[in-house]
Amino acid sequence: MLYAGLGGIIAQVQTPPILLLSGAPGVGKTSVGWRVFDRCTDLALDPAFADLDLLGAAWPAPDDDPHQSRLKATNLAAVWSNYARAGSRRLIIAGVVENLREKQQLEEATGGHVVICRLDATDAELARRIHDRGREDGDSLDQLVRRASELSAQLAVDDISDYAVHTTGRTIDQVADEVLRRWQADPAAQSLEPSPTASQ
Repeated sequence: MLYAGLGGIIAQVQTPPILLLSGAPGVGKTSVGWRVFDRCTDLALDPAFADLDLLGAAWPAPDDDPHQSRLKATNLAAVWSNYARAGSRRLIIAGVVENLREKQQLEEATGGHVVICRLDATDAELARRIHDRGREDGDSLDQLVRRASELSAQLAVDDISDYAVHTTGRTIDQVADEVLRRWQADPAAQSLEPSPTASQ
């Protein structure tokens, strides 16, 4: 399938199965994403992984796009085009998607249907994980804990996900296994067979 990604990038690829792990800070999007990537690699599904936070890590952000959703989509188009040329056939993305407009931006960037899995956890669990990872302190830490609680509630109320997976009290392996099982049950994720190189 020939498609034009954002920024005029052109790639000749089959419409890819795409999974996006969304959720509040501390819920485990990146950790679970890497584990799902490992599972897909073991199954010879030729995955690629992208982190939207890194693709939008630029300052200053425009007033009309404070979370850099346009920049993230533009960079994702370039990254996915390169991944596809290298042989990747499905894409796993970690990042927050708050509305249908942002989802559409990502679908335009990749040329595929984005299946959204919303990871959730209790406020107490989110706060514990944010404290434990040790990247923030002082006022920044308090602000992020509040943001995590608020965003978790917002994503549940304005839910645009295809399915949700609870993470409190579960290991990364347990969460990743459920995420992958439910993704594989989606017809869009079944469009590609395992790589023929897997049996060689």
